[in-house]
Amino acid sequence: MCIRDSFNTIAGKRLIDDSSLPESSGREEWDFIHSFEEDSFLERLLLDHPDILYIWSPYLAEDIQGLLASKIIPLMAEDPEIGIIPDIENGKIRIPSDRKQSLQSFPSVKFYQDDSKHKAQGEEWMNHAKVWLTKTHLAVGSWNLTESALHHGSNNGTCNVEAGIITPIDPATYRRLKPTKLLDLDKIDFMSTVW
Repeated sequence: MCIRDSFNTIAGKRLIDDSSLPESSGREEWDFIHSFEEDSFLERLLLDHPDILYIWSPYLAEDIQGLLASKIIPLMAEDPEIGIIPDIENGKIRIPSDRKQSLQSFPSVKFYQDDSKHKAQGEEWMNHAKVWLTKTHLAVGSWNLTESALHHGSNNGTCNVEAGIITPIDPATYRRLKPTKLLDLDKIDFMSTVW
Protein backbone atom coordinates (compact mmCIF):
# COMPACT_ATOMS: atom_id res chain seq x y z
CA MET A 1 0.00 0.00 0.00
CA CYS A 2 1.43 3.39 -0.82
CA ILE A 3 1.46 6.38 1.50
CA ARG A 4 -1.26 8.35 -0.26
CA ASP A 5 -3.63 5.36 -0.06
CA SER A 6 -3.01 5.11 3.69
CA PHE A 7 -3.82 8.74 4.27
CA ASN A 8 -6.87 8.42 2.04
CA THR A 9 -8.07 5.50 4.13
CA ILE A 10 -7.58 7.41 7.38
CA ALA A 11 -9.38 10.44 5.96
CA GLY A 12 -12.17 8.29 4.50
CA LYS A 13 -11.90 9.94 1.09
CA ARG A 14 -9.47 10.47 -1.77
CA LEU A 15 -7.11 13.30 -0.94
CA ILE A 16 -5.18 13.10 -4.20
CA ASP A 17 -6.36 12.36 -7.72
CA ASP A 18 -3.50 10.06 -8.65
CA SER A 19 -4.89 8.83 -11.95
CA SER A 20 -2.39 10.99 -13.85
CA LEU A 21 0.64 9.92 -11.79
CA PRO A 22 3.03 7.35 -13.27
CA GLU A 23 3.11 3.87 -11.78
CA SER A 24 5.42 3.79 -8.79
CA SER A 25 8.44 1.56 -8.86
CA GLY A 26 10.09 0.10 -5.80
CA ARG A 27 7.31 1.20 -3.47
CA GLU A 28 5.76 -2.25 -3.41
CA GLU A 29 8.52 -3.34 -1.06
CA TRP A 30 7.86 -0.94 1.81
CA ASP A 31 4.79 -0.41 3.95
CA PHE A 32 3.43 2.72 5.54
CA ILE A 33 2.39 1.82 9.09
CA HIS A 34 0.29 3.92 11.45
CA SER A 35 -1.49 3.67 14.76
CA PHE A 36 -4.87 2.92 13.21
CA GLU A 37 -3.75 -0.36 11.61
CA GLU A 38 -5.29 -3.62 12.77
CA ASP A 39 -1.82 -5.15 13.38
CA SER A 40 0.48 -3.19 15.66
CA PHE A 41 3.81 -1.73 14.60
CA LEU A 42 5.63 -4.38 16.67
CA GLU A 43 3.61 -7.23 15.15
CA ARG A 44 4.48 -5.99 11.65
CA LEU A 45 8.17 -5.32 12.32
CA LEU A 46 8.79 -8.52 14.27
CA LEU A 47 6.66 -10.79 12.07
CA ASP A 48 9.62 -13.05 11.22
CA HIS A 49 10.63 -13.37 14.92
CA PRO A 50 14.12 -11.87 14.61
CA ASP A 51 16.91 -12.81 16.99
CA ILE A 52 18.28 -9.27 17.12
CA LEU A 53 16.71 -5.82 17.24
CA TYR A 54 18.40 -2.43 17.44
CA ILE A 55 16.37 0.59 18.56
CA TRP A 56 17.43 4.24 18.26
CA SER A 57 15.12 6.26 20.48
CA PRO A 58 15.58 9.58 22.30
CA TYR A 59 12.82 8.72 24.77
CA LEU A 60 12.67 5.45 26.67
CA ALA A 61 9.94 3.82 28.74
CA GLU A 62 10.12 4.44 32.46
CA ASP A 63 9.63 0.68 32.91
CA ILE A 64 11.81 -0.26 29.97
CA GLN A 65 12.39 -3.79 31.28
CA GLY A 66 8.68 -4.41 31.64
CA LEU A 67 7.98 -3.15 28.12
CA LEU A 68 10.75 -5.26 26.61
CA ALA A 69 9.85 -8.39 28.59
CA SER A 70 6.10 -8.25 28.02
CA LYS A 71 5.70 -6.76 24.54
CA ILE A 72 8.87 -7.09 22.48
CA ILE A 73 10.81 -10.19 23.55
CA PRO A 74 7.76 -12.50 23.17
CA LEU A 75 7.60 -11.53 19.46
CA MET A 76 11.26 -12.39 18.90
CA ALA A 77 13.25 -15.62 18.58
CA GLU A 78 14.41 -17.46 21.69
CA ASP A 79 17.25 -15.71 23.56
CA PRO A 80 17.12 -12.50 21.51
CA GLU A 81 19.50 -9.59 21.70
CA ILE A 82 18.12 -6.08 21.91
CA GLY A 83 20.48 -3.19 21.28
CA ILE A 84 19.32 0.19 22.52
CA ILE A 85 20.94 3.32 21.13
CA PRO A 86 19.74 6.10 23.42
CA ASP A 87 20.12 9.80 22.96
CA ILE A 88 22.61 11.14 25.45
CA GLU A 89 21.73 14.58 26.78
CA ASN A 90 24.31 16.40 28.91
CA GLY A 91 26.05 13.07 29.51
CA LYS A 92 22.85 11.40 30.72
CA ILE A 93 20.40 8.81 29.39
CA ARG A 94 16.65 9.41 29.81
CA ILE A 95 16.07 6.43 32.10
CA PRO A 96 15.50 6.82 35.85
CA SER A 97 18.74 6.23 37.76
CA ASP A 98 17.16 3.51 39.92
CA ARG A 99 16.89 1.29 36.79
CA LYS A 100 20.61 1.30 35.97
CA GLN A 101 21.68 -1.76 37.95
CA SER A 102 18.75 -3.90 36.86
CA LEU A 103 19.26 -2.97 33.20
CA GLN A 104 22.93 -3.93 33.42
CA SER A 105 21.86 -7.38 34.58
CA PHE A 106 19.13 -7.81 31.94
CA PRO A 107 20.77 -10.41 29.63
CA SER A 108 18.87 -9.58 26.46
CA VAL A 109 19.75 -5.87 26.45
CA LYS A 110 22.94 -4.10 25.40
CA PHE A 111 23.38 -0.37 25.04
CA TYR A 112 25.25 1.10 22.09
CA GLN A 113 26.60 4.52 21.32
CA ASP A 114 25.27 6.23 18.22
CA ASP A 115 28.16 5.85 15.78
CA SER A 116 27.07 8.89 13.78
CA LYS A 117 26.39 11.28 16.66
CA HIS A 118 26.94 14.83 15.46
CA LYS A 119 28.74 17.40 17.52
CA ALA A 120 28.22 21.14 17.33
CA GLN A 121 31.05 23.21 18.71
CA GLY A 122 32.09 20.33 20.96
CA GLU A 123 28.57 19.59 22.23
CA GLU A 124 26.36 16.68 21.23
CA TRP A 125 23.12 17.45 19.43
CA MET A 126 19.93 15.71 20.36
CA ASN A 127 19.30 12.71 18.14
CA HIS A 128 15.56 12.83 17.59
CA ALA A 129 15.50 9.90 15.14
CA LYS A 130 13.49 6.79 15.87
CA VAL A 131 14.91 3.83 13.96
CA TRP A 132 14.23 0.13 14.48
CA LEU A 133 16.53 -2.38 12.78
CA THR A 134 16.42 -6.17 12.43
CA LYS A 135 18.56 -8.31 10.14
CA THR A 136 15.78 -8.21 7.54
CA HIS A 137 13.83 -4.97 8.09
CA LEU A 138 14.31 -1.28 8.79
CA ALA A 139 11.60 0.90 10.33
CA VAL A 140 11.84 4.68 10.38
CA GLY A 141 9.07 6.68 11.94
CA SER A 142 7.83 8.31 15.09
CA TRP A 143 7.89 5.28 17.45
CA ASN A 144 9.91 5.94 20.59
CA LEU A 145 10.65 3.02 22.88
CA THR A 146 7.84 4.08 25.24
CA GLU A 147 4.55 2.57 26.36
CA SER A 148 2.46 5.36 24.82
CA ALA A 149 4.24 5.19 21.44
CA LEU A 150 3.81 1.41 21.27
CA HIS A 151 0.26 1.49 22.66
CA HIS A 152 1.08 -0.61 25.72
CA GLY A 153 0.84 0.00 29.42
CA SER A 154 -1.39 2.24 31.44
CA ASN A 155 -0.08 5.79 30.91
CA ASN A 156 -3.54 6.85 32.07
CA GLY A 157 -4.94 5.53 28.78
CA THR A 158 -2.73 7.87 26.73
CA CYS A 159 -1.53 6.50 23.42
CA ASN A 160 0.33 8.46 20.80
CA VAL A 161 -0.62 8.52 17.13
CA GLU A 162 2.49 7.18 15.39
CA ALA A 163 3.44 6.57 11.77
CA GLY A 164 6.38 5.53 9.64
CA ILE A 165 7.62 3.01 7.13
CA ILE A 166 8.93 -0.53 7.34
CA THR A 167 11.08 -1.77 4.47
CA PRO A 168 12.95 -5.00 3.85
CA ILE A 169 16.75 -4.73 3.74
CA ASP A 170 19.53 -6.96 2.48
CA PRO A 171 22.40 -8.30 4.63
CA ALA A 172 24.86 -5.66 3.35
CA THR A 173 22.52 -2.83 4.39
CA TYR A 174 22.04 -4.43 7.79
CA ARG A 175 25.81 -4.65 8.33
CA ARG A 176 26.26 -0.98 7.38
CA LEU A 177 23.49 0.23 9.70
CA LYS A 178 23.97 -1.86 12.83
CA PRO A 179 25.76 -0.08 15.66
CA THR A 180 29.21 -1.29 16.63
CA LYS A 181 30.32 0.71 19.67
CA LEU A 182 29.02 -0.59 22.99
CA LEU A 183 28.09 2.07 25.53
CA ASP A 184 29.70 1.60 28.93
CA LEU A 185 26.86 2.25 31.36
CA ASP A 186 29.37 2.71 34.18
CA LYS A 187 30.68 5.80 32.39
CA ILE A 188 27.29 7.38 31.70
CA ASP A 189 24.76 8.86 34.10
CA PHE A 190 21.09 8.07 34.22
CA MET A 191 18.68 10.91 34.94
CA SER A 192 17.44 11.11 38.50
CA THR A 193 14.03 12.10 37.18
CA VAL A 194 12.96 11.70 33.59
CA TRP A 195 9.62 13.46 33.33
